[in-house]
Amino acid sequence: RIFTSQYPKVFFSPCETRREFFDALYAYAKRRTPVFFFDDTGERNDKDEFFDGLQKTGDRFLEEGLAMILLTKQPWESFPVKTFTETMPSITPPEMSRLLPGWSNEDVFRLYSLTEGLYALAAEAEGSGSYGEYLERVCGDPHSAYMTLVPSWLSKVFRAPEAYHALLFGIAKGHDHIISLSEFTGYPKNKCEKYLGALIETGLAIRVKPEGRRSWYEVSSNYIMAWYGCVYASMNRMNGVPEQIAEYTESIVPMTLHREIMKWLKEKSRHKLSVYSFRTNSKYEFRTVNGICFDYYRRTKDETVFAIARMRFDDADWEDIERAICSVTRFSDAKIALCSIHQFSRFYWRLNKKHDNIRLVQLKSMG
Repeated sequence: RIFTSQYPKVFFSPCETRREFFDALYAYAKRRTPVFFFDDTGERNDKDEFFDGLQKTGDRFLEEGLAMILLTKQPWESFPVKTFTETMPSITPPEMSRLLPGWSNEDVFRLYSLTEGLYALAAEAEGSGSYGEYLERVCGDPHSAYMTLVPSWLSKVFRAPEAYHALLFGIAKGHDHIISLSEFTGYPKNKCEKYLGALIETGLAIRVKPEGRRSWYEVSSNYIMAWYGCVYASMNRMNGVPEQIAEYTESIVPMTLHREIMKWLKEKSRHKLSVYSFRTNSKYEFRTVNGICFDYYRRTKDETVFAIARMRFDDADWEDIERAICSVTRFSDAKIALCSIHQFSRFYWRLNKKHDNIRLVQLKSMG
């Protein structure tokens, strides 16, 4: 009522209900074709009534081309109305490889492991360079996306991001429980819990709660972990930071490779392709069989599935892998996936041709 009484050119009379409010906006749009801004949309006390009226009026606007509606919200909020959103794309390892034709497979996968395909970061790589040169360049430029993306995210989301920086820095340094984070930051435990809840809602942190164990907190991406662990920790002293990030990258490549083969398996499980019609389940990840650690091993009455991911497979590796498989099932009954960022040797391609239960997954197949 206060708003409508102050703008008589838009509203002919004070509106008592949301329906009257949106009807008045519709009448105004018929005359003026305006742009309407609704600020802090998710903080309204009458959300249901507001969004119901917004949806109906928005549909009328779209049908008749009368106006544009722009909504602002907190990043973690979702709208219960049909809206158009725009997000920064992410790219897969094969796409990254095509964008960087001069890079080795190892360097492409290192960049993918660090950025997890975030386009804003990957776009700073040069096609004829290397991963080491990329780190030197982005760390040496205070205006690069790599250096500015995290503080930009927090500044856009939080009015006072300092406390959130401190918590994310603490998590990156290994203080992943409430008590430890409280001691590290100096904030009371209840304040830490409140701030952590906001970080989780924004997608910057995650809470891990295993069954039967107490929960802990992690940052949500490799990039954020590297930024706080290496860049934020060094502040303006960037000497040695590229080397620190490179060392960190080597530690995350194996797990990134594991996640890629799991994505491949899950994608195949949605389609009946040859012998690959199995279902995946996270509790069957990382199983050791006869001395060989498989990324995925599941044995049921219907199928026995083996998947193993390595940076590179040597010909001599196969004897141990085959022995492990045959220790639990007949070789012909097994479904086997081998994943590597390198090209497989002729030896493995001959195996693949000889046995229809073996799949070779290379960098170009990931994603």
